[in-house]
Amino acid sequence: MTDWKQFEKETTENLIEYIKWKEQPDYIDAAKNAFVVFCFRFRADIVKKCEVICSRWKHDISVADELANRVFNNFWNNPNYQDEKRRNAKTFEEGVLFYLYGIANREIINLYRQKLDPSPYLGDEEIIWDFPEIDMESMSTEKRKELIEKREVIEIALERLTSKHKIVYLTYLYHGKKGKNLPAHLRKQLQDELGLAQATIRYYKFEAEKTIQDYLKIWELKK
Repeated sequence: MTDWKQFEKETTENLIEYIKWKEQPDYIDAAKNAFVVFCFRFRADIVKKCEVICSRWKHDISVADELANRVFNNFWNNPNYQDEKRRNAKTFEEGVLFYLYGIANREIINLYRQKLDPSPYLGDEEIIWDFPEIDMESMSTEKRKELIEKREVIEIALERLTSKHKIVYLTYLYHGKKGKNLPAHLRKQLQDELGLAQATIRYYKFEAEKTIQDYLKIWELKK
């Protein structure tokens, strides 16, 4: 395992490129170590900025550390800084700093909203690849029979689509909360594992639900 100190003299530009390697299993350690150096390099400035933002939003100053952590976590998940888009920055490092400030300003809004309306998600949600087993022992024979038949209809409907439709449908069915998006980490897992853009995932969800709804209508009429 590579020691993070080996990256201390790397330019910020190189550190960001190394961080992007995190999706490659052979380079995950290098990406993590580069990220450690990246955080050390910018954390003091980011914490100061977060203290100013917290004060402006009338949050306790202690929230600044939490906000700073959210900034760096956001960057780790999406290390997409593009230097050619920087504005009013004289150096690459200053451009990165302004970019991180922008993340902080967005994250304070998310933090404020979450305190008013806490997320129902715990952060350990994972993709659902197949139908989970259901405990039917406590059900009546009639209810158990109906549930089994309904599941069979849903499975037949999903067979008309792709395996990706099934995974998207089951993940949303299992983890979805009314009025809430799936948590960001789970949406990203779906995007990475299925190789789909979020817009495509939403369309797959729509297609799966529409197909299942049509099949269930026919099943209800035949009952």
